[in-house]
Amino acid sequence: MDEPYKLVHDLSLRKRWEKHFPEINILEEHPTYRLVYWLVHMPPGIQNRDLVQYVAEKRDESTNTTYIVYHNAPGKVEPKHGVVRASTILSSTIIRPDPQDPKSTRVTILLQNDFGGWIPHDVVNYFAAKAPGEWRDNLYHFYVDVYSKEMASGMNA
Repeated sequence: MDEPYKLVHDLSLRKRWEKHFPEINILEEHPTYRLVYWLVHMPPGIQNRDLVQYVAEKRDESTNTTYIVYHNAPGKVEPKHGVVRASTILSSTIIRPDPQDPKSTRVTILLQNDFGGWIPHDVVNYFAAKAPGEWRDNLYHFYVDVYSKEMASGMNA
């Protein structure tokens, strides 16, 4: 379970597999949370968005579960020119052992964001339905095709 957590938590690794976030920066690091800036690459014809979030983590040792919670951080950073500021309503990542397969890990994501500005509902719904699967696939393929090979060769130990 440590490797999926590391791929989500370690933003230098995450930048390598997150296809829709060309920019992820830790703005502040505190003992119980981080302030993170995310630039969201949008499809052609729609302005890019950005998010500024407080990111906190909690580990439940009794269930071997890690919770990563994302909260909106309004007013902490000015939006970039030409980028629409999105806001987080409720987002989290839950990483836990798979009860059916002890060698596997379950990763659950919950994303509820307001992308701000005007985007046609059909476009929002299309990408909202597609995003979790793409996120999973990007994480999985990076792990299988890149990260596990780097670990085996000692590159990323």
